[in-house]
Order: sequence, then C-alpha cells, then structure tokens
Amino acid sequence: MEKVRAIKLMPVTSTAAEEFGYDAETQRFGVKMKGGRIYYYASVAVREAMAMEAAESIGRALNALRKEHSGMRVSGPCPKCGAEGLGGHTCAECGCAEHVVPERKEAGQ
Repeated sequence: MEKVRAIKLMPVTSTAAEEFGYDAETQRFGVKMKGGRIYYYASVAVREAMAMEAAESIGRALNALRKEHSGMRVSGPCPKCGAEGLGGHTCAECGCAEHVVPERKEAGQ
C-alpha cells in the first residue's frame, strides 16, 4: 500500500467535520469527517481554502467544495483493530498494522 502524503489537519467546530487543512504545495484540501473518514480534494485554490476557514457553515462550504473538486477517500480501517486512519500509515490505536484504504466501487456494485 502506498503511503498517503499527510495534510496537517486542525480541529474545527462543525456538525459535519472534525478537522480540516490545506497543502498549498499540492493544492489539496483535506477534511476528516465525523466518524473519522478522511477525504482529500484536488486543485483547491488558496482563496477557496481560506474561505472554508471563514465559512459560517462548514457543512455547506464542504458541499460546495465537493461540487467543484474531485475528492478521494484517503483513510481506511486498521486490519487488526478497525480504527480509522490515513492509508499506509501505522495505526495510532494499536501500532500493529498499516491502514488500508478501501477500493472505490463503481455505481451499481
């Protein structure tokens, strides 16, 4: 499993997300949703990431971001304990295994 490049995520106050962050070098916006799943969105401009921080509703802002940018789940469960974490990284909960990102299923599968 290829190790996912980590984006530093910061805690946010939201009913939709736990944390989010931005990597200006790769222009990727990362968000950790309630429940622990992590998604990265590609080709996000700095101004869009800054607007996210200032948004009255992070949930509404995330919905708008999803409509404009392709996203990809980059987290998955630990095969040993089931805790959610960043793909290819050692589990912080049990330290026994690397997290595996589930393969995307095509519609209808």
